[in-house]
Amino acid sequence: MHTRKPILDPRLVWFAYYKEEPIAMLINIPDVKQYFKHLNGKFGWWQKLQLLWMKKTGYNKRLTGLAFGVVPKYQALGIDSFMIYECGLLVQNKGWYTQYEMGWAGDWNPKMGNIYKSLGGHQSRRMITFRYLFDRSKTFERHPEMEYK
Repeated sequence: MHTRKPILDPRLVWFAYYKEEPIAMLINIPDVKQYFKHLNGKFGWWQKLQLLWMKKTGYNKRLTGLAFGVVPKYQALGIDSFMIYECGLLVQNKGWYTQYEMGWAGDWNPKMGNIYKSLGGHQSRRMITFRYLFDRSKTFERHPEMEYK
């Protein structure tokens, strides 16, 4: 996480607690491509100053979901939807960002896909995970669809 510190926006890193025990997290970062496309593949002292200036002036209007999770014991209680919704309201009302990409959710995790849809999101792209078996004598088994209790 130390390598992302220069571009991290602490207003977009959320943790949920129950009786002082962490139960959920939502970590978002500004879309780094919006910064780095102007640095021409360099990252010297001048580019670092440019990055700080772009960050301070609110140049980047795209937000990317980096990590999200809820402790299994607290799943299916709405904590996930609440955190995403409240973070979205804060971002929209303050005008910090205008676009939000919630990140990758595997097709074997339909609950996350349903959360995205229930909050008005749409699938902007389809990501595919490939698996290569180095030991060809082993049989390939697709990742089972996650089941929630």
